[in-house]
Amino acid sequence: MKGDTVAITIGDLTAVGEARRAATAMASAVGLAETRTSDVAIVVTEAASNIARHAGVPGELLLRPLVVDNVPGLEILAIDRGRGIPNVAAARRDGFSTAGSRGEGFGAMARQASEFDVYSAEGQGTIAFARVWNTPVPASSRGLAVGAICLPKPGEVACGDNWCVVPRHDGMSVLVADGLGHGLQAADASRRAVELFRQAPRQGLTEHMAMLHAGLRPTRGAAIAILEIRLQRSELAFVGVGNVAATIFDGGGGRRSLVSHNGTVGVEARRMQEFKLPWTEQSLLVIHSDGLSSSWDLARYVGLRSRHAALIGATLYRDHRRLQDDATVLTIARAAP
Repeated sequence: MKGDTVAITIGDLTAVGEARRAATAMASAVGLAETRTSDVAIVVTEAASNIARHAGVPGELLLRPLVVDNVPGLEILAIDRGRGIPNVAAARRDGFSTAGSRGEGFGAMARQASEFDVYSAEGQGTIAFARVWNTPVPASSRGLAVGAICLPKPGEVACGDNWCVVPRHDGMSVLVADGLGHGLQAADASRRAVELFRQAPRQGLTEHMAMLHAGLRPTRGAAIAILEIRLQRSELAFVGVGNVAATIFDGGGGRRSLVSHNGTVGVEARRMQEFKLPWTEQSLLVIHSDGLSSSWDLARYVGLRSRHAALIGATLYRDHRRLQDDATVLTIARAAP
């Protein structure tokens, strides 16, 4: 489910055309059918227009190509820090408008998208999430919902962060890598980590991390977190080295940070230790590089915990990104039935 995210600033209506062209080009490149590419154009036009007309401040459109079970798709996240929407349920109905427009925004997006969700809070802004698939939602993405944002430090051409999700018959394996520093050499290190992770046979996580440590010796190294969600055992197994942060939430409001040991994979990693925690249908996992501040608190976002995993990650990205570094946030939760 890996794809490079493209970010487009939406300052006014002149940016809508740029966003639509970028989205349709990405949809065609990933293999979406012509009719579904047309649906992408509608979703992106409405999403960008909503930001330009209603947010009152510049926003951002994030586009990411998807391939799951050989089914192509495109993800759209429309993010703003504007006034917010007092009644999201009303705003999702066709004909609703607060700016004298035709009120087709969220309604049109929901009709064309395979997956759609919105989170908004007064005074905090609005985030709309949509995915357009070539066919119905791929089966292997139904058990666990994954949200992912991975973007370079502003001004850099390459992102030093990287990530990978590998579906398994009993869950999934996940890697998040933050190459030391940023720029091309950091990108080389994190990309190598993903390649090794995908190629390696399934094995114990500490052995897997040791393999990554040896394989990254020729690079500048990276902070890495790897984990497995094992649905049949109702458990999450985790190994971390360096400053990739991971937090698991349970259904009762409990929060626990997962332990990563000091070091840099490929340079010096003296201790690798596997931790196991319960994983239930109510669990939520948030993993991020240090391009996100660690000061976030989901409790300040009323109702966000129940939204799609991608909306949770996008909200944290919007409000806690550090512009001095590459930024990655990965969110995993039970998919909607």
